[in-house]
Amino acid sequence: MAKQLVGPLERHLEKAVVALAGLVLIGAIGRYLITSPNQVIINGAPVPPSKIDEELVTTARAVRDRVVGVRSDVEAPDPVYDEFESQINPFGREKLDDSLVKAVAFGPPIPIIDPPTAVDGDKELVKVVDLDKPTVTSGRSTIVFYDDDNQPYDEVINWTIVSVVFDREKQSKRQALAYGGSRKEVTFGTVELQRRAQRPGGSWSDEDWEMVEAWPAKSAPPPPELQIVEVDGQLEVPHKQYVALSEYYRALNKPETQLDLLRPLGLEVSNGSPWVWPQLYQHSKELQLQDWDVLHPGDKPDQILDDRYGLTDDTLTPAMPQRGKELTFDEQVDAAFKLLAEARQSKDLNQVLTAYNLCFGVKNDIRSSGKAKGLAQRCMDTANLLQDDIERDKRRKPKKRPKANSDDDEELQRERYPRQQIWVIDAKSDSIPSGQTFQYRMRVNIYNRLAAQPAKYANPDDAKVVFIASEWSPPTDPVAFEAVSHMFATSFDERQEKISIEVFQWFDGEWVKGRSRFGVGDHMAFPARATTRSLEDPTKPVRALVDFETDATVVDIDFDRAYCEKKRGRTRDGVKLGVVGKACSVIYIDNTGELHEQFVPFDKKHPFKAELGDRMWKPERDVSR
Repeated sequence: MAKQLVGPLERHLEKAVVALAGLVLIGAIGRYLITSPNQVIINGAPVPPSKIDEELVTTARAVRDRVVGVRSDVEAPDPVYDEFESQINPFGREKLDDSLVKAVAFGPPIPIIDPPTAVDGDKELVKVVDLDKPTVTSGRSTIVFYDDDNQPYDEVINWTIVSVVFDREKQSKRQALAYGGSRKEVTFGTVELQRRAQRPGGSWSDEDWEMVEAWPAKSAPPPPELQIVEVDGQLEVPHKQYVALSEYYRALNKPETQLDLLRPLGLEVSNGSPWVWPQLYQHSKELQLQDWDVLHPGDKPDQILDDRYGLTDDTLTPAMPQRGKELTFDEQVDAAFKLLAEARQSKDLNQVLTAYNLCFGVKNDIRSSGKAKGLAQRCMDTANLLQDDIERDKRRKPKKRPKANSDDDEELQRERYPRQQIWVIDAKSDSIPSGQTFQYRMRVNIYNRLAAQPAKYANPDDAKVVFIASEWSPPTDPVAFEAVSHMFATSFDERQEKISIEVFQWFDGEWVKGRSRFGVGDHMAFPARATTRSLEDPTKPVRALVDFETDATVVDIDFDRAYCEKKRGRTRDGVKLGVVGKACSVIYIDNTGELHEQFVPFDKKHPFKAELGDRMWKPERDVSR
């Protein structure tokens, strides 16, 4: 057989494969049996596989020894048996004689039961009676203030009194129906006031209402805050809060406080308009009886009532007379007959004598007419007869008043006034700006007689309401406050480029007048002396220094301004234009940024200028010359 030929590569391939496998085996042994991957770190030192089990056993035993060797603190329990035993024997605990009877039978509890109309747990907040449209009086006065050193000083203010009649009887019936007869008493809180100004176009907006800080006023202090908590399944107010609210109610319900809240008084007027209380009743005595009703509820009023408001006759006109306004003879006789009509009901001799004196003066005045004298004599005769009737009635034996019932010896209490007149004064310094028109509205706050009693309400949160507010009243009629100064262009000097301005200024309760000249860019204000009343003797004139102020600045003077006067005519709109003419005019800007123009020929004959001149005080004779 022939010999087979084999190449060198084929002849040594098998040996090469065996050598390569050997190298791989040696690498695996070094990788997994000799080098670091086959070691484990225990307690910070590498451990080979042969030592791992031994090292783990040693470490586990050390941990076990440490756990076993730890000592724990054992807290000894407090002994409670003695306390438990004392609870079983309360007499011994309180060192009482244990021979006492350990069970006492108490009588049945006596609940406080409301009238049948009240049902616990379903009450709603009572509604407050709606207010009618309020009545407004206003004026401008010089009020006397006192500084920190109790020194008097005068300040001119605009003032408004907003008044309404509140139906207390109706509110009392509502509370009796909603809360029970024991809670029908009506207690007033603060009376609130809002004001809004008329917009330039003459419209009104509900967005313009703003709160007014009433002054002078008596405001109820803020009531204590109430929280509702649950105690033994019952809702209630914490005891401290309940006590605080009770003290608050007692202070609020004082007669003097209630009267000040309903009808606050004004300050002393040294000049200008006196306080004029809104006339919601025919006679002033009804207002005085309401005062008595608040101060002395249930008591019969005295013959002579206190007068807090300076009312001297049967109207609500203050005692201070308005300057320049006197009653005519016919008006005096009419007032006397009204006094007699009221005296027949009140049996008041003072009213009879006042009526007689009024008519006596009319009859003996040479200026009165024959008709007025005849009526005065008739009134005097009636007064004499009525005086005799009243004096005879006082001598008669008083009649016994009916008893409330056969088991009650007390007299019937006088029926309280069903309504109360309420007013708010807006007279704080700089509160009412001059030259604007306003409307007012008001609302009252009534004390919640079920405050702090959440268990009685369907909604327990209603018990946190201390005062319940009425709805806002309808707006009052517009009240306009005249500006404190009026200016008129009366002449001009074209060569010096100036215009003469005549200014009427409100000063210490009177209108005074001053003149000055101004050019373009001048602020129209100047000091000057003017004739007015003396502070010591109002009948005598003085030349007082007045700061005349118009709040306006001259923008331009046109000495040859074309104009066309409007006149009444037979046209569709009733107006026709006159002949085109030329005159001097002044253009000025006021403190609101609005431009105005006035013509000299118009201002010189302006009817309002003449009216202001008539309203100025004039002495009987001019002593300043």
